[in-house]
Amino acid sequence: MKDSKKISIKDLAAEAGVSTALVSLVLNNRPNVADETRSKIKEAVRRLGYSRPALDKRRGPRPGMRMPRKNGNKCHEILLVASENINLSQPLYMDLIEGAQKEAQHQKCRYSISRTGKGIIDLNKYFDFDGLIIFGSDDFILPKNNIPCVGVMGDITGFVNINHVTYNNPLTGKVAADYIYSRKHKKVAVFCEEYTLDSLFKTRAEAFINAMKSYELPVAKCLFPLGKDVSGYVDELLKNDPDITAIFSCADIDTVKLYMALYKHGINIPEDIEVVSCNNEIPLLASIHPTPPVVDIHAREIGRSAVKILLNRIAVKNTGPLEKLLITPELVINNN
Repeated sequence: MKDSKKISIKDLAAEAGVSTALVSLVLNNRPNVADETRSKIKEAVRRLGYSRPALDKRRGPRPGMRMPRKNGNKCHEILLVASENINLSQPLYMDLIEGAQKEAQHQKCRYSISRTGKGIIDLNKYFDFDGLIIFGSDDFILPKNNIPCVGVMGDITGFVNINHVTYNNPLTGKVAADYIYSRKHKKVAVFCEEYTLDSLFKTRAEAFINAMKSYELPVAKCLFPLGKDVSGYVDELLKNDPDITAIFSCADIDTVKLYMALYKHGINIPEDIEVVSCNNEIPLLASIHPTPPVVDIHAREIGRSAVKILLNRIAVKNTGPLEKLLITPELVINNN
């Protein structure tokens, strides 16, 4: 066993098989760490005989203390609160998180992430942060101490009571329609998971259909259940509409499935059918060839803008009208 005085949180992380960030959260009694993970870290502390240095001997900030910037100002602490329904390993959300992280680093802020449980999110538990970014749920209790909050992503009408940064979702369908029309396609389809009444995918698909109607072009629908094999649905689409030459896929993750289904029919992309995708999740699009034109919703810019708005709200002590920012999606043509 190492000398307890020389044991670091890196040693604890290696022993418990977790990240140093998680070890730090547990040592500082932060919330929203899974019970199993917390137990593993505490067991690693016991096995290695780790004991925390006295407060005045610890490196970095202590509770209630902010790291100063070089200009003498306090370093703001920002927390991104992500609801449990958000899959943070999805490339789209990783882009948003990376954008927020890089902007925080650029602004010399401390930035961390916390996951929430089910139900209403009580933001009062995060009282020791200077600002909060809310991701994945607009069902929350506002903090009583007037901590600035910024919601990210979601529908334009979401996050009514706090600042909000998202993208113009209806415009994604119109951008795709304008491109497809410019390419002189006459037989088109929309490829999308079956949508609920308030689905973002419904908004994209219907915006595409309405835009094509303005060009007097009908749109065939290929809607499939979430998580199901799409091959049969593509088979049915091609059987009913064999002359289709362009398809708008409402999400990159579904575009990958669509490519596989089309290739099974011996269809060449884009010579036989041109596909337009949406989101611009580069790791997903890199797995298919040729890379399709894609409507980029600028997830990184959403993350960066959220941090900028949050810091502005901190500077004015969260006074004045709420800030609402709508990012404009753009078509990206990939040259293969």
